[in-house]
Amino acid sequence: MDRQSEWIVLRRVQAFLKSRNLRATARALEKEARLKFDMRHLHTLFEQGRWRRADEYVSEFMAGAERTPEAAGILFPIRLQRLVRALKRGDSAWAHRYRLRRVHPVLLDHPDGAAARAELDRAMHAAGVGLVSTKA
Repeated sequence: MDRQSEWIVLRRVQAFLKSRNLRATARALEKEARLKFDMRHLHTLFEQGRWRRADEYVSEFMAGAERTPEAAGILFPIRLQRLVRALKRGDSAWAHRYRLRRVHPVLLDHPDGAAARAELDRAMHAAGVGLVSTKA
């Protein structure tokens, strides 16, 4: 079953649960099946510095739409934080691969690519790497 069909079935089960006044069960299904984006959860991940989990959480809601300007605008700051943390802990080989595979694609699709590239350059310079962003 594809993700769209699965989502439709889960939403119908959730509606059934609500119609039977099983609201706690419906909320549990909503949370576990990620039927609704939980901004508080994302903020908690940010506050805890769990950038990998934040990236995964946001990406789960973008199945098939990762290469849109809107998605890039959301994913870029999260991925930039992961990159900066890797550089600060001295993992430059991983950071280089991550920049090419995960940061660069969202940079290409970012609605304000020039500003995002400048932000990437500033962050890398602050981490002691220098200006090495890939031009789009």
